[in-house]
Amino acid sequence: MMATLPCKLIVDQIGKLFKCDPMTISAESYVRIQTPYTYPDGDVIELFYRDSPSGPLLTDFGETLRWLSGQTVTERRTKRHNELIEDVCSTHRVKFDKGLLSIRVPKSEMMADAVMRLAQAALRIADLSFTFRGRLFESFDDEVADFLVDRQVTVERRAKVSGETKSWTVDLRVVPQPYHEALVYTLSTESKGLVRRLTNDVVAAFYDLRSQRDGKRFISLFDDSVDVWEEADFKELESLSEIAIWSKPDTFFERLAS
Repeated sequence: MMATLPCKLIVDQIGKLFKCDPMTISAESYVRIQTPYTYPDGDVIELFYRDSPSGPLLTDFGETLRWLSGQTVTERRTKRHNELIEDVCSTHRVKFDKGLLSIRVPKSEMMADAVMRLAQAALRIADLSFTFRGRLFESFDDEVADFLVDRQVTVERRAKVSGETKSWTVDLRVVPQPYHEALVYTLSTESKGLVRRLTNDVVAAFYDLRSQRDGKRFISLFDDSVDVWEEADFKELESLSEIAIWSKPDTFFERLAS
């Protein structure tokens, strides 16, 4: 009965271009709805419907954002990109949470409207890949710099700083007044094989720059969104710099302001 009802409502309300079939995901029963819309590469946009204690739910199961992420080799969306996604969801009255697009369907007569709104939102979000191709995603440095600029901190990217033996390119230099001047190296990788090289590079840089430390803060900022770091990696840099982790950005910022 659960599989028949939404399919009949969709066919009755918006026609036979939308196809339905029952399926089971994580032991829960869903109805998969195949829409006539496609992502830019031709993949069909599919939606999923199920009854739940809080009311019937229609979702894309995160497929739209997964498709979009597949158009680039990196995984960080820019702040502007996230704003555009939120604008699309607001326009189509779609909830965007943890990468999933969803709509609650309070009344059966609203089924067609919900399906159309969610499909259109998925289509518009996927189309962002054309507008921002090559700039959809940002590096960890970009994210940190944006965070600081939003807080009126003047940041110099890829700053050249002279050490005892050579000139080093520091990821971020925080310009003083009113904040402390700081040299920040960002450490971010998804590969355990690169952890040692990254750590060694920052150790070498901060050691050679130690004569510059008077009046400056040396900070090693670890991207801990991926579990690749060991306690030894933090300890190796503790004697040369302050350690900060990106899961606590406010603590990182307080060190600059205090």
